[in-house]
Amino acid sequence: MILDRPLPALYNLQQVRLVPELSGYKGGAVLNIRHTQSMEDYLEAILMIQQERGLCRSVDVAARLGFTKPSVSIAMKNLATSGYVSKAGENGLQLTEKGLRIAQATLERHRFLCAFFTDLGVAPDVAERDACGMEHSISEESFEKFRDWYIKQNRQ
Repeated sequence: MILDRPLPALYNLQQVRLVPELSGYKGGAVLNIRHTQSMEDYLEAILMIQQERGLCRSVDVAARLGFTKPSVSIAMKNLATSGYVSKAGENGLQLTEKGLRIAQATLERHRFLCAFFTDLGVAPDVAERDACGMEHSISEESFEKFRDWYIKQNRQ
C-alpha cells in the first residue's frame, strides 16, 4: 500500500468528476501535447475568469496567463476558428459547449491534483505549479484510477 492512512480531505471530493471526450486525448494517450496544453491553459483561464467576474475579455486572459495582448488575440482567433470560443458582446469571450467541456475537465483535474498535493503537505505554491503541469499530461484512465483510489482512501 502506498499510504498507510487516509489523507485529510481538504477538497470536496463529491465535486470531482471527469468530463468525457477531452480534446487531445485518445485511448489514454496524449496527442500533440504542446498545442493541447496551450489550448487547455487558455480555455481553463477563460472559465476561471468567467467564474470570478462573469465576463471574460482577452485582456483578462493576458493578465491571468502573463502573455502579451497580441499573443492572446491570435490565440483567441485560433480557438474561435476551431470552435472552442466565441465572442460575447463587443469585447467579451464565451466558451462554446466544446470549449467548456475541455475547460471544466482541465480545471477539475487541476483542483483535484492541487488538493491532493496540499493534503500530502506540499507547499501551496509548489502544489499549484505541479498540478498545472500534470493536469495536461496524465491520461484519462490514470486520472480516473488515481482519483477513485484517493476517494476510497478517504472513505476508510
